Amino acid sequence: LVGYNKGSISNCKLTNVTIEGDIKYIGEYAFKNCRGLTEIVIPENVTSIGNDALRNCDGLTNVTIPSSVTSIGNKAFKGCSSLQTLIIPEGVAHVGGGVFANCTNLQRVSLPSTMGSIPNGLFADCKNISNITISPGITVIGEFF
Repeated sequence: LVGYNKGSISNCKLTNVTIEGDIKYIGEYAFKNCRGLTEIVIPENVTSIGNDALRNCDGLTNVTIPSSVTSIGNKAFKGCSSLQTLIIPEGVAHVGGGVFANCTNLQRVSLPSTMGSIPNGLFADCKNISNITISPGITVIGEFF
């Protein structure tokens, strides 16, 4: 197993997930609608998180994105309404549109300089954001609310 493919664990009843082994990617819709999921631990060897990978995991309160990740797909965390803080590490070069849309309790976000640009809709309907750290190196800022 080198990755979680499209919809492989969607609609699950899991509460905690620790990914081990030589997993390289989390595919599209892999954990979509796993509403009871509160925490996911992603290992250092994962390089990409696919479109909608954790969409609507509304119980998710904690996620650690390792520095090995270079790409986060469109709407990957959309609807994760319990998520409060998220740090995207240096090394992430691509973050898709609407990644954090409808994360209604998101309060703090840190964006790395390696992103280069902030896509449109990144924080759509994130009503409680009070602190966004935008690192030097980000040169294009879209309409992110």
